[in-house]
Amino acid sequence: MVVNFEHIINECLNGNKRIKKKVLTEDSRWNRIRNIILNYISTQTGMPIDSEQVKELTQQVWDNFVEHPEAAVNHHRQNNEIGPIRDIIPRLLPYALKKDAEGNFYIDNGHRLRDSFERLLKAKVRNTNFIGDDEDLYSWRDNERYNELLNNRKQENGDNVIPDFHYSVYKVEDYDTPIKGLGCTLKEIGSFTGGNGSSPLCYTQSKGTYDDYTNNGKYTMYILLRDGWQNEERKPSKGYPYDNYGLSMIFIVVSSVGNIETSNVRWNHGDNSYYDVDKMFNFGSLEKVVGSKCVNAVGLEDSTSDVAKMKIILDISKKLKECKDIDELFDIVAMPNEGIVEVKIYELGWNYLVINERRLLCDEWFENTFPFQNGIGRVAIKDTNSHIIKFNFVNRSGNLISETNFFNATDFSEGFATVCIEPQGMNRWTVIDKNGRVIVKNKFHSINKFQNGFAVVEIYEGYTFYGPKTSCNYIDKNGKLLCDRNYFSAWDFYPSGYALVKPNSNSKYKTLIDSEGKEMFTNEVHTVLDKGDFIIVYFDNVRKISLFPNHVFGLPCKIVQTADCNLLNVQGVKLENGKLGYFNYETGRLLGEKTFSAISRFDRDTKLAIVGLQSGNSVLRTLINSEGEFITDKLYKQIVFDNEYSLNGTVIFAQRNDGSICVLTKNGVEKEISEQAIHYVKEVYQNIFFRDKMY
Repeated sequence: MVVNFEHIINECLNGNKRIKKKVLTEDSRWNRIRNIILNYISTQTGMPIDSEQVKELTQQVWDNFVEHPEAAVNHHRQNNEIGPIRDIIPRLLPYALKKDAEGNFYIDNGHRLRDSFERLLKAKVRNTNFIGDDEDLYSWRDNERYNELLNNRKQENGDNVIPDFHYSVYKVEDYDTPIKGLGCTLKEIGSFTGGNGSSPLCYTQSKGTYDDYTNNGKYTMYILLRDGWQNEERKPSKGYPYDNYGLSMIFIVVSSVGNIETSNVRWNHGDNSYYDVDKMFNFGSLEKVVGSKCVNAVGLEDSTSDVAKMKIILDISKKLKECKDIDELFDIVAMPNEGIVEVKIYELGWNYLVINERRLLCDEWFENTFPFQNGIGRVAIKDTNSHIIKFNFVNRSGNLISETNFFNATDFSEGFATVCIEPQGMNRWTVIDKNGRVIVKNKFHSINKFQNGFAVVEIYEGYTFYGPKTSCNYIDKNGKLLCDRNYFSAWDFYPSGYALVKPNSNSKYKTLIDSEGKEMFTNEVHTVLDKGDFIIVYFDNVRKISLFPNHVFGLPCKIVQTADCNLLNVQGVKLENGKLGYFNYETGRLLGEKTFSAISRFDRDTKLAIVGLQSGNSVLRTLINSEGEFITDKLYKQIVFDNEYSLNGTVIFAQRNDGSICVLTKNGVEKEISEQAIHYVKEVYQNIFFRDKMY
């Protein structure tokens, strides 16, 4: 379909909302991945989705993983394929988002995690069965799709699609022994031309590479040469890397049970980075190229047969007890979670491995698996008849928890999972427990994970020109709706027992509700900061703050202004009644439970602050420490922190009520000073009533 982008742009500029919506929808597919990251980080950290820290963490994930490896991502973008990255990102995030000793969140972008992401991405690309730049017959390793392309090619070109080339098989005994029939060793093969000066074999080996590929000699290496290989010009052609030059030499390593461990073509590590150079063939695709005689000659067996699969399973089970590095036994090993790691064998699929016990968790192998969470792992199962992917869950005993496979599902959270029980329709989601029992009688358009006792549900209300019209509410773990009314949108509950809702599409701000569905601050809330035991609410003016529940803190009114005070996790605050104090964001309390008429920033050297107390019609000063405690019971007319008079740090000058000047120690003890110091104070501070005051 040809799209007239100039027309669409002009229509958008002229206000055609329908076309504008369509363009935004089509152009925002990559933004969906960013939204997945934003929502996950916001949920896990308890920070608002629009907060700067969530945006910064999201950007770190984007820079380190979505854009890595760049070549693979660019390939997907060129081919409009976002699926592999979109599917892998949710599996990566639980391992990437970390918290340091001080409770600060950060993104782990270490080499091991980046390598795991790249391996998962490559595996996902392979699962899409596409390798290379065009749909060549040999680019597909999935048998069903391969046969489909093969039949199409036969209809176009007749039955003789694949030339009946003859291949010769050469067995590599070891690294230094001449290969029988070739007359050269594996070490010399890079310069071997067959004796006539033609194009040499391109594959080069080192002793370490040979040992790695053959598992230190336990596997067997073969070289398959096609007749006329010497005459092939080293030039990419249609089907690269499976073109005439590439297929003129095939390199394979066969395991002791007849599986292809490594396979390659003559191009080896060519210029194209979009294919896995060591996984070029499976049994079926190799047999179609070289013929059954060559396949039998190297001792290969069809790994898709039940017998071959059983051999693989028995071989893996035996080696699990002996092998030190499980990476050697599986094609893909994911990151462990709850003592269980996901593993994949291309011929079988995905399974779970119990790390400490060195055993496979399930007898069945799955189309896909997801990390264990709360003692349950989500698995994807391919229906053998319809080929539809459905979902179920596996417990730590390796058993499926439900006799029913679901059309979609989310991971367990707080003992429950949301599942889709209908293939089509508007209301098809419900909730199950860890025994697979449906615990919610009603079905909803969608259900979020349970968070802090409640789950957000979408309720279908009809269909509009732009799609389904839905509203939001909450259900508890008995399936009962929380609120008497539905909302335009709703967010998960915070640990403190509060949640944000948006009453309608025109609402500029949000509304706060509690665990009984009671509304507070309708259309007033800008964002919130949840601290577990309490919640800090920011209103339309971001600097206006309230705290819930109020009775915990005994604050007389809202906080209307904040400012830095040089103390970690503490800010100077101004209350709605005009009083001032220091608010600790970690405890949710004012330092010392005190308010003042005036406050200063804390001095970085002494860790003290000057505060003002009302005395009649005047304000007198004293000092408090970082705990909010008075360090002296005396009040002074003036107090200043001076950093210039002495080279030994801050000097605290104080003026008594009788006008005399003294120095205060860090413990609040008065000391008399020299005439020179008195002259300095009068000269420098004669016009300063309260130096460094905040309000």
